[in-house]
Amino acid sequence: MTERLTSRSTTWLLALAVGAACFVATPVTSVQAGDDVASADGAAAKTIDQLVMRNGKVIEGRVLEETDTLVRFEVHYPGLPPVTTTYSRSDILSVRKGV
Repeated sequence: MTERLTSRSTTWLLALAVGAACFVATPVTSVQAGDDVASADGAAAKTIDQLVMRNGKVIEGRVLEETDTLVRFEVHYPGLPPVTTTYSRSDILSVRKGV
């Protein structure tokens, strides 16, 4: 019985150690104003754009398309593919390009 518990404990400790190592080894990045933002194809965008929403939230990324009624916007999260979202102009207070 003791041998079985020791084997289970060793297995759990090993799994925990591997999980912790993966977590620690994951790079943490942040995007600062003026930094280049890498796109899905590896090319760097020149600048970061910002959407200032009416609720006070500021979203950083890249404007893909603007019309009188909507803005298509691409956001990059580290380690994930880019996310494209369409926002209604009525929800946007201002669009800041190249900040």
